[in-house]
Amino acid sequence: MSLTPLDIQSKEFGKGFRGYVQEEVNDFLDRVSKELESLIKDNMDSKTEISKLQEKLGHYNKIEETLHNAIIVAQETAEEVKRNANKEAELIRREAEKDASRTIEDARYKASRILSEHDEL
Repeated sequence: MSLTPLDIQSKEFGKGFRGYVQEEVNDFLDRVSKELESLIKDNMDSKTEISKLQEKLGHYNKIEETLHNAIIVAQETAEEVKRNANKEAELIRREAEKDASRTIEDARYKASRILSEHDEL
């Protein structure tokens, strides 16, 4: 059972011969009651603030996870684009080599035809 400010304020002490000065006891109980009430309020405020901060933290954790996943997807996409670019570059290189070979073959054929014509003349 917890002690409340109301418990402190309503506490009655028995009177005895040569007991405590009642006014001092009551003043002290009032001070203790007010302090306890203030501490309880501060505690409740702190719990409310903690709850709000935990909610924000959860939200930020979700954002962090989303950003992390987005970065991973972006990295994978970049790697895929890079692989595709390399494949395309390789295809272009092969095509250029084929074209160069055809051009060389055509040039050789023309050169040999010109030499043949030259020899005939």
